[in-house]
Amino acid sequence: MIIDTHVHLPIGKDCSILCKKREKLLQELARNQIDRCIVISDSCMESESSEL
Repeated sequence: MIIDTHVHLPIGKDCSILCKKREKLLQELARNQIDRCIVISDSCMESESSEL
């Protein structure tokens, strides 16, 4: 099992809402064969990480 212990939420115009950030993050994790991660949600003014 691979666990990335320092991941930031994706940013960019295609990642403007949390569900799109989640979708992009999950795609990147799968592409890189990472099973789990710890998200550092500093791209949001208010924490929404509990919704992931």
